[in-house]
Amino acid sequence: MRLDRRYRGRRRRSAWPIIPLLLLLAGCVYLLATRTRFFENPFNPLLPTPTPTRTALSYLAEAEDLYGQRRLVDALKAYERAAELEPDNDEAFRKQAWLQIQLGHPDRAVGPAEQAVAIRDDVENLWMLAMALDWAGRYDDAIKIALQAVDQDPLSAEAHAILAEVYMDKGNWARALDEIETAVELNPDSAIVQRNLGYVLDNQGRHREALAAFARAAELDPTLGYIYTTAGNGRLALGEYAKAIQEYEKAVAATPDSPVGYDALGHASALAGDPDAQEGHRD
Repeated sequence: MRLDRRYRGRRRRSAWPIIPLLLLLAGCVYLLATRTRFFENPFNPLLPTPTPTRTALSYLAEAEDLYGQRRLVDALKAYERAAELEPDNDEAFRKQAWLQIQLGHPDRAVGPAEQAVAIRDDVENLWMLAMALDWAGRYDDAIKIALQAVDQDPLSAEAHAILAEVYMDKGNWARALDEIETAVELNPDSAIVQRNLGYVLDNQGRHREALAAFARAAELDPTLGYIYTTAGNGRLALGEYAKAIQEYEKAVAATPDSPVGYDALGHASALAGDPDAQEGHRD
């Protein structure tokens, strides 16, 4: 058989024209995978990326930062949110009570303070509750809780200081003086101790000694507006209206969200402009 040497086999086509198409297809798949959620939910590829859920710890940190800025109302909201997310966190409740006291709402401080004690009845939670009860006018309840705080930790200067304040409000001067002297011995560098020392002395008519204690308390913690309010009250008792006004102005600057400083400032300003009132306050 003769072979036809003119036969030529079918020429294979080059694969090069297909390569760009494959690259284009791969690019489309890559874009779908990285720029959308197509492969997670192919029926709705354009769902937005979910916002990460905030933790109680993040709200506590935010609250501390806001407190440092003296934005007490905003700090209170952050503590409330932290307590919602972590209802067994006694700190979140105790700090709410502390802020409510500073804002001039001790009646609103009682609830979160009680919740803090219910979670953990340590000395700090107990004396905070006692303080809230005292400032809300519930003196008998306050004494019971303050005594529990002292029993819980006899070395807590703040517990003795709060008990002294309650005894003073009940008119028991001797017990108040005993407790505040114990508090000072335990920790003379506590702003709460020094403020309550001034409070006890001022209510016993020892106004000049009280003013020295208030000044020391303000050095230790200049952010506590109620220190200046009580100092202003002492100045009024001495008939020192201009200095009382200065103290109340400091209270407003330290706690601008509280109406207490503004009310006291208005009262002192009115007295300063009333000659009859000034005559009645002279030594």
